[in-house]
Amino acid sequence: AVVSTQSTGSPPHLIQEILLYDDNSNLDELLEGSWFTNHIKTLPKVRLERSVHGRGGLIQAKTHAGRLAVGDILVYLDAHCECNDGWLEPLIYPIYLNKTACTTPNIDSIAWQDLNIHAPEIVEVTGGLNWILNMLWSPLSAEEQQRRSRDPFPVTADIRTPTMAGGLFAIDRKWFLEIGMYDEGQSIWGGENIDLPFLPSAPNIMF
Repeated sequence: AVVSTQSTGSPPHLIQEILLYDDNSNLDELLEGSWFTNHIKTLPKVRLERSVHGRGGLIQAKTHAGRLAVGDILVYLDAHCECNDGWLEPLIYPIYLNKTACTTPNIDSIAWQDLNIHAPEIVEVTGGLNWILNMLWSPLSAEEQQRRSRDPFPVTADIRTPTMAGGLFAIDRKWFLEIGMYDEGQSIWGGENIDLPFLPSAPNIMF
């Protein structure tokens, strides 16, 4: 789903490649010669890379894939995601204006019962964390609401946030490499939500 909707919902000139990264999966459908790997070879701009470092987990997979990618801007998505029409431009435009920006999308949910798409009840939120470093969503501060109200297009103005959902985001590739990417000591998901903001040269996160 992520490959087909990326291709059909995006202007072709904005996609240099779609990189799929296999973190040493043992699923039969990902083995060389399977229907899936044979199908991938027929798709334009789609490239499948496999880990040569052993099974490292989510964070290492994202980091290794980022080093292998060739595009100017990296857009990370999980394999189960689907993209709506016009999803890409709002993510990469702020990075075009500011190479140190890091953008994240609004994330809708798909109900397993009927496959209907449900938008979040509240979209104007900002990321935060508690004392045990779990990421939280919080209402916008009065200061941030005022800043957005002064934007020429306040409804679609970006939201500045100190933490982010680290699985789905866009970032300039050279800048990501320069700040050290993710901490590869992480072995499971969760820490990526608060990793980048604690770097000395933290990116400007917005969504």
